[in-house]
Amino acid sequence: MRWPITIIVALLGGFAFALLVFLMHDSSAELRASIEVVLKRKLNLPNASISQEFLAGRRETDPDGFWAVELGDESLNLEKALANSEFGKSDDDDNRFFRSTIEKAFGKALPNGYRSYEANLALGDGTICPSTLCNIVILFATDEQTMYVQIWKN
Repeated sequence: MRWPITIIVALLGGFAFALLVFLMHDSSAELRASIEVVLKRKLNLPNASISQEFLAGRRETDPDGFWAVELGDESLNLEKALANSEFGKSDDDDNRFFRSTIEKAFGKALPNGYRSYEANLALGDGTICPSTLCNIVILFATDEQTMYVQIWKN
């Protein structure tokens, strides 16, 4: 059986359109929802505010983003929040790697004292990880008002 050329062209065109729509999906809204879930639900920091964001992979299959978060008075609560959460302190090698990654993303060196904490969490509906796990890294120093967060989909 020979398929008419119009059917073949239509099938190829439909496939190309579907691929284009898939590749052009912008995950910015899901990334922003992800950071809000981490700050407000996972760390219970309702007054923390995002001062910078870099949505590096918002058009990727596995999106990722970076945020600088101003803690204000919340800085006193963060260490306790991390201790009571699903985040664990990174080992020294991971700490150096995560610190370097954040410094490259924001184009600046961080002051001494920043330590990284990491977790693998599903963040719920509307995020980049509704049921699968996301990698989440937080860089935080007890004497700084800014923490840095990176979230990416496994």
